[in-house]
Amino acid sequence: MSRDRELEKKLEQGHRRSADNDPMLQAYARLWLPYAERAVAALESQAKSQANIVRILAEIRDYR
Repeated sequence: MSRDRELEKKLEQGHRRSADNDPMLQAYARLWLPYAERAVAALESQAKSQANIVRILAEIRDYR
């Protein structure tokens, strides 16, 4: 069984353990944290772009 599936199975069974005491959870978190940080940064950038588009459209609407 893959480590990911093993972890999923443990979580499904309710064996939730503190990451402080579980090296497997620590490794899993270290693996995925950079991806999560990049995803958050991309979403923040997208939100700023959308806010700028809304602002520009409002200015155009108000100009008419």
